[in-house]
Amino acid sequence: MLPPDYRFWSPSGALFPGGPHIWHIIDFDQRKWIAVSGPEKTLPEDTDAIEILKRNTDRLGPDVHRITVNEKGDIISISTKIKHDETEFVHYPRYDPQDMTYAGRATLTRSQMVEVDRVVPTIDLVRYEDGPGKAKLAIFKYTVMWRRMPQMWRELHIMMGLPRHEYIVPFSRIVLDDVDPRILGFTIDFIPGGTFDDNKTRPFRFAWLQQLTSVVDDLNLKFGIIHQDIAGRNIAVNPVTEKIQLFDFELSARLGTTEVDKHRSDIDGVIFTIYEILTLDEHFRYAVHHDDQDVKAVENMVDWDVKVAVEGGDEGVKKIRSFLAEWAEGRRLKERNGPITASSPLNWPEIPPDTPIPFMSYPDSENESSLKGKIYPSGYRRANDAMHSGQHVVPERIDKRKTKKQSAANSKPFCYNILIVLSSAVIPSNTQNIPASSSNNSTSPSASCLQNEKWGRQKKKKKKKKKKKKKKKKKKKKKKKKKHTSTIPLPAYSTNSSSPTSLSKNKPTKPKPCPL
Repeated sequence: MLPPDYRFWSPSGALFPGGPHIWHIIDFDQRKWIAVSGPEKTLPEDTDAIEILKRNTDRLGPDVHRITVNEKGDIISISTKIKHDETEFVHYPRYDPQDMTYAGRATLTRSQMVEVDRVVPTIDLVRYEDGPGKAKLAIFKYTVMWRRMPQMWRELHIMMGLPRHEYIVPFSRIVLDDVDPRILGFTIDFIPGGTFDDNKTRPFRFAWLQQLTSVVDDLNLKFGIIHQDIAGRNIAVNPVTEKIQLFDFELSARLGTTEVDKHRSDIDGVIFTIYEILTLDEHFRYAVHHDDQDVKAVENMVDWDVKVAVEGGDEGVKKIRSFLAEWAEGRRLKERNGPITASSPLNWPEIPPDTPIPFMSYPDSENESSLKGKIYPSGYRRANDAMHSGQHVVPERIDKRKTKKQSAANSKPFCYNILIVLSSAVIPSNTQNIPASSSNNSTSPSASCLQNEKWGRQKKKKKKKKKKKKKKKKKKKKKKKKKHTSTIPLPAYSTNSSSPTSLSKNKPTKPKPCPL
């Protein structure tokens, strides 16, 4: 399940002096963009807009693109206009099976996966068929923001390029769009043992330190890759082999390139990580900016306040610290002796350039389809701009409902199968849906938000009335049957509502609420 604190994030906004302030917010649970507009005093920061959206998100319909609030933070209008849809267009690179970069790599389409759980934004636990009658769990990594595409591209090629390594989570499949052969992301094997952050009471073994330093040495010295995010959350423990496995290469860089951040040293990362796992103290790294982190403060401590069981007890802790100090000094000595040259460096192609997309400048006009836009070569652009120019837009909205083909095949419902512009997400039955205006214009609160609260109560009252009418009809039927004077015995009539013949069996089934 997606952690509540990770559900909303604002990557951009439009702030006008004196107001209004408009914040563009991503709901990662629904993979939907919503703009929150209001006075400058009400929305000085993106966090203010997020708090307002949190309070109202379950009342908003799937076609709402913008909400406007007053000085008190109350919704005064909503908009379903296309011009207010701030969903970003992501230029996913085209997949070419003839490209030797992808030679021998298995592929998978989104419709072939079932979402099992949402781990964190843009990382899902999925299931797919990995052979006849064989289901496989995997981690699916992707992006819904164009600015994160270079990181995803880099991690994909690092994972594909690295030879199979016992201390690295294995690469699994390239994930493609169903309509257009474009690379949406990739999957890696799911390790059920969890990470050190998932289980902070796991007794620590000296062998795990040796394995971590070994894989870091291989990455840096053999393949020329700096991980740049060594941490307990990125190290899993395989329950079968009982060995560690490193993952999450999205911040990684090639040695000797501008992508390398000198403040993200893998040597320092290993020292910080071992200290944090053993002491559960993360303040040296997570409360301080990377530029100001001081690993010497950890190394020079006389005693570590170890709070986790360690193999070998106090002597085991001494052994760990001694090995760690010796390894770090040896690696730093190599760096002081000159630039490191990898023995088998990884290389990969540059990410293909963006397709020029017309940027739509929408005036206050109802005839949005007739508008023309200017063409900009790269940078931020919206999904509706791409659709307006006739380009295929990869869907972001998720729906687990069956398609007609899936229903016919009696298969389990797949996720990732509804196009943004065609989708109609199912709203949970316990939420209040603000109905969209029939004219697709901005609606006032009296026409939507306020009346909608009454609408929900009225619906419940109607259901109760229907139930009462059904009960009355049943009673009348019983009375008529008692008055029957025929000598022919009447068939038995079951009034047990819990029996298999209960009338509740014939009630119309409601569509399941979309958990995404």
